[in-house]
Amino acid sequence: MKLSQIFRLLIIAIASCILATTHAVSAQGNINASITKIDDTQFPLISTYVSVSDAQGFPILGLDASAFSIMEDEAPVDEFSIEGFSNTEEPISFALAIDTSASMARDHALSQAEIAARAFSSSLTALDQIGLVAFSDQATSIASPTSDKDSVLNAISQLTADGDTALYDGVAESISMLSELSAGRRAVVLLTDGCNTTGLIRDPEIAALEAIRVSIPIYAIGFGDKADLCESEV
Repeated sequence: MKLSQIFRLLIIAIASCILATTHAVSAQGNINASITKIDDTQFPLISTYVSVSDAQGFPILGLDASAFSIMEDEAPVDEFSIEGFSNTEEPISFALAIDTSASMARDHALSQAEIAARAFSSSLTALDQIGLVAFSDQATSIASPTSDKDSVLNAISQLTADGDTALYDGVAESISMLSELSAGRRAVVLLTDGCNTTGLIRDPEIAALEAIRVSIPIYAIGFGDKADLCESEV
């Protein structure tokens, strides 16, 4: 199997995992609940549609009546039922953080990153968004998250490889980009071939703690043998 095919399969697999992820209710972590619709057309029967998600914006499935409490005029309502349904079309916003350091010119790594980005984009829905951050000596936001994926892919095709690797700055810039979005599921997809060698942020824990604080997961794709040596840093 060609290297380009391997990366294409890998990036599609990651996209599938992210988009299909659902979580059971856990004892820890923030839970977000919002009422999306109230239907009183069959009053006194009232149907209320509630969206429940975890801190990362992923839907929580498998909830029953014991997970909810309803109050009317400050008095508990005992008679109610719960019916579950899931919305598989809930969009997600990604920030692609692409390494454009000089080493990405070796073995066509930057070209492989573009192939992976195109494969990843093709696996998304029309409502999903992607943004672009490039990093070498410093991190730069190239494109804010948008559903116009072709414009982002065109920007990726214009990237060139030069300089050192401010990997943690790239991660931090991607997190900052996604943090500006008002709501919804968010994730960073990091494509790199090496370790952090420069930048304002030199401690990986700083970027990791910020990702945890805003509940944005990071998915890293490594290119080449050197990426394996840095696996513990990403």
